[in-house]
Amino acid sequence: MITRQKAALINAAGSLLLFAILLGSCATVAYDQSIPNEIRKVEITGNEINLYAARSLAPGAFVLSSPPRLILTADNTAVLQGIPAKGELPEGMIKDWELSQEVSEKSADGGTRQVYSSRLTASLRQNITYQIISSDSGCKVVLSEIKAVEEKPTAAQIEIPKELYPKIQKMSSGSGGAPIGTVATAGADDEKAARDMLKEILPKAAVVEKLPTAKTLNNLTYRAKDNSAFEVVISGDGEFGNYEVMTLDQPVRIVLDIYSVKSVLPQNVFQVNTGKVRQVRVGKYPDKTRVVVELSGPIKDARIVNVKSSIVIQIIY
Repeated sequence: MITRQKAALINAAGSLLLFAILLGSCATVAYDQSIPNEIRKVEITGNEINLYAARSLAPGAFVLSSPPRLILTADNTAVLQGIPAKGELPEGMIKDWELSQEVSEKSADGGTRQVYSSRLTASLRQNITYQIISSDSGCKVVLSEIKAVEEKPTAAQIEIPKELYPKIQKMSSGSGGAPIGTVATAGADDEKAARDMLKEILPKAAVVEKLPTAKTLNNLTYRAKDNSAFEVVISGDGEFGNYEVMTLDQPVRIVLDIYSVKSVLPQNVFQVNTGKVRQVRVGKYPDKTRVVVELSGPIKDARIVNVKSSIVIQIIY
């Protein structure tokens, strides 16, 4: 026979068990980062790449111009066996694509272990720019066309090139090949070099709209050019009015501080590992956003150009 006291104890124990079950179901899942993130599905349209994975993806990316290709690289990832790993598209910016798995050996704890990474190569029908959007179950890469914009002059517009290049900095090589960020007056040769560098970014029209001062940094793209140069394009919601360039060594780094601008990028580290560029990092501070380009060795020179709503860093190997 169950007494009232025993019944109360049974009810209390049942309540505690139910609470423990509910609490366990609401607990945050902690992923073991030593286990590769599994890429489970790839969906590609003419202008968009969707990678579905076990958890969030933040791949590195760069564009090669000849022939045009977009390369995505993701460390500590494994491709699920049996999923489609290549394809062709009859129209759109992407012509064909292929997903590959790379395995290497890494020393760890007195022995070696296998390290997995993935690489997606997309052949393009034209040069593009792109934006990477990470989610809890992978990421999306949205491709955009680089095209000229025809505009008619108005009172709110300015002419090229007088105000279009408010600041050009040419950085020559110093001790050990480290670039030196010395600001000099822009000459005709510098302006011509800047135009050549930006010919795929600037509109071909003779005028551009004057923009307000930027408050946010909302996009960062980069690309290798013919194995001899590398470009990083930093874009915002307006013109970057107040910024400073400096260099550091051991390792060699180009540092760009953009004041009174907040980064809204979903990703802070971009693993590049192409040419002499190791990675690009974005640091967030109360009064500024810092962009760091880390190099693996000496370079010939670098140029930093502020144009429209972008700052372009070109590195010459």
